[in-house]
Amino acid sequence: MTTRSRLTEQERLHYSDPVTTPHPFIPPTQLRDVVMPPKGSSSSRTRLWQRVQELVETNANVAVREQEVRGEMWKTWEWQGVGERHVTWQE
Repeated sequence: MTTRSRLTEQERLHYSDPVTTPHPFIPPTQLRDVVMPPKGSSSSRTRLWQRVQELVETNANVAVREQEVRGEMWKTWEWQGVGERHVTWQE
C-alpha cells in the first residue's frame, strides 16, 4: 500500500462511515508504521521516511495540519485531491 493510497482510503473510510473512522486525516507516524515494512536498518528507514515526508508535504493534494487528537496536538496529513471526495446530495 502506498502513502497516497492510504491517505485516500482514510478519507473514503471517514466519509463512508464516520463512526468507525472518525477522522479524515492520519498522523504521519501512524501512516509510516502502516506503509513501511519493518525491514532494514533504523537509519536507512529514517532517511527513506524523510524523503517520503518531503514528497507528501509538497503535494498540493495533501493538507498538512496540526489537529487535536485525544487532547494532544498531532501533525496530520489529509488527502484533498480532486475526485476522491465523498459527495452527498441534499434535497
